[in-house]
Amino acid sequence: MSKLLGNAREAYLPDVRPPRHNGSPAGSHCPGKLGKHVMVKTTGGQEYHGNIQVIHQGYFTVLPDFQSAPVQIAYSEVLAAAQNLSRAAKIAIGILAALAMYAIIYLVAD
Repeated sequence: MSKLLGNAREAYLPDVRPPRHNGSPAGSHCPGKLGKHVMVKTTGGQEYHGNIQVIHQGYFTVLPDFQSAPVQIAYSEVLAAAQNLSRAAKIAIGILAALAMYAIIYLVAD
């Protein structure tokens, strides 16, 4: 609840701070660790979904999905950020949901 009392930028950032050994400065507000899939909304109105490639003192770099050019995002430009499910995780959830529905239908039919 205390996170909601801070400024608007901090209210949406997760309390995830990567350890120093992966290049993250202490106290940075990066939305995840290197290689993690994230969603980032910027103050300029852009929204990026992709993997974190680089974490620096004042910014981090995201490689957006289906693009070949990485994007540098300054921490001061982040409006909202969160870790996001990867495509493989979404597919696995869909398959499990389909199997669960099939099992329920099969049990009801008998």
